Amino acid sequence: LSARGRRTCQGATSARTPRCPTKSAAPLSTKATSLAHEVVAVDMRGGQSNKRLLGEGFRGDIDAPDVVILSVPQLGLSMDLHSNYDVVGDHLLNACRRISEQCDLFVVACNTIHCYAQRIAAAGLAARFVSFIDVACRACRERGLDQVALLGSKYTMAVGGGEGGWSPYQPLTAAVKRVEVPDTVGCEELHQLIYDIKAKGAAACVEGWHRVTRRLTSAVALLACTELPLVVQAEAEMRRVQAPDAEEEVNKSGSIEFLDVTELVAE
Repeated sequence: LSARGRRTCQGATSARTPRCPTKSAAPLSTKATSLAHEVVAVDMRGGQSNKRLLGEGFRGDIDAPDVVILSVPQLGLSMDLHSNYDVVGDHLLNACRRISEQCDLFVVACNTIHCYAQRIAAAGLAARFVSFIDVACRACRERGLDQVALLGSKYTMAVGGGEGGWSPYQPLTAAVKRVEVPDTVGCEELHQLIYDIKAKGAAACVEGWHRVTRRLTSAVALLACTELPLVVQAEAEMRRVQAPDAEEEVNKSGSIEFLDVTELVAE
């Protein structure tokens, strides 16, 4: 779990005076918090946000936001919701209550556990919950997309109602005309691939990623899992090493444009 800072918020949509004043003469903007079962790198982006706010008055790292880390390993049990639905929800709500006292906005930086979004919204928290799903749907509408592929855990991809009906991405079916997901075998392969990225590293998973994505027909795919951008980056790095002088290399996933939902939220 990562919490982003007392002084600025990249992409904040509302503002409130921070509860804790700072000695700096820099202008204050909304505090924001990111909540996840893995750390999200936010200090670099927050520093760039402050640079835009302060202009020539930006002084470098001393004008970057504060970052606090709240680690909740039990949220990783969301990869097996059939066995852990209640325990994950309890840990998540407890973490949201704790972290909402430190911020004005917070983000649950895990797509799968957005299945608890209604419980979070109903918890009466002090901070505002910003949803990955709302951001992803808005991005699709703004781009005028008719069809997108949805890639994530098997729970996230089950927009048709399977896997316990826990997909938080049901609203995506109203934002675009067609949501493509891998076939049954592909969904299981991708779910296992997410485990493998965690355990073995992204570079070891590039070929498995190709097996799933080469069967897609959509021109655009949502990376609705925080591990998946890592394998996309690993693939790009492998292409760079293999063909360093090539001006443009087509990835083995075809001509698919990948939209990283985590990046969309950060922006």
